[in-house]
Amino acid sequence: MSEAIFTKKPLMNKSEYQLFLKITQRLSSIENRQYFRLFSQVSMGEILATKDNRHFALINSKRIDFLIIDRKGYPVIAIEYQGKGHYQQNAIERDAIKREACRKANIKYLEFDDENDQIQLEAMTKYLHLYLEEQNAKSNPNQLAKN
Repeated sequence: MSEAIFTKKPLMNKSEYQLFLKITQRLSSIENRQYFRLFSQVSMGEILATKDNRHFALINSKRIDFLIIDRKGYPVIAIEYQGKGHYQQNAIERDAIKREACRKANIKYLEFDDENDQIQLEAMTKYLHLYLEEQNAKSNPNQLAKN
């Protein structure tokens, strides 16, 4: 290790970082700004659990491009960025595994690309508003009776 030479490199490429900034800006526009946080390059093994080691091995080394968590740290939306050059090697199979694992864990899975990012940002925002409404209803069950 003493002879190893390391250099730093960016966490995201330019287009991923541009999407990161757009998502961050959108999150800050949601009424409860402190409720959600955005992370990038998150290992699925850190956000998903299973009792079966074989199933865990399928997701442990896979990464989500972006992850939105709620104020308690729970995953809400996993975002996969389909940038230029995304579909190389076994990308379709990897994405299918990520999508299914998120579905089973009740984590919304969204795919963004360069051409439709505004539509996808709207879908993300709509889902987050619904999520907030559900959380508010859970924390105040009498609110439904009053309405």
